[in-house]
Amino acid sequence: MSEALKRDGSGRGRWEERRFGAQGQCRAQIVGPPLHSLRPCALCANASLFYAMKVSFTQKEYARLLELVHLGLSVAGARPDDPATMPERYADLTQKVLGLAETFGCADMVEVDVNGQFFPNEKLTDGVAREKMEQFMDDVFWTDLANRLAERDLRSELGSTKLSEELTDGEADRLAEMEDAYFREFEVSGVDHLVVLRGGKG
Repeated sequence: MSEALKRDGSGRGRWEERRFGAQGQCRAQIVGPPLHSLRPCALCANASLFYAMKVSFTQKEYARLLELVHLGLSVAGARPDDPATMPERYADLTQKVLGLAETFGCADMVEVDVNGQFFPNEKLTDGVAREKMEQFMDDVFWTDLANRLAERDLRSELGSTKLSEELTDGEADRLAEMEDAYFREFEVSGVDHLVVLRGGKG
């Protein structure tokens, strides 16, 4: 798929893309000189459609887009200091987005390694994105901990009754009560009262 990045009077970079279908296939190209390198659309190869799409960003919007890309890649397991952790599914798109940093006046948020690959630098990874990621990880930790402990306690309470994937209304209500109890405890004391008893309950 070819690319064309244009500048209009507002100083905004603009991608232009046109998709059209023929004989049951969707093909995509970027509008802008030159128009070439047509290939089937990976997402809708069997679709028959015709539409045009334009995406434009200000410098501020593109900077926020970089933050979103970094956050998404972090959740997917990628680490800026280790290219080998980059999920193959997102590698090409990541390079395409990061590669436009200089064009949008955000070159100070991206660096290039010895292989010519773009990656987020400390200004991007240690800024607002880090705060958002830490908050996300904190929320996931407490939610997952409360959920897992509540499920464990419910299984113990049911005894020999097997806890199925589809909970009954009564089981769901009881699980919610247990989760709420753990959330209240964690809000007040964190993990200060959490104790692991080896060999079972004592």
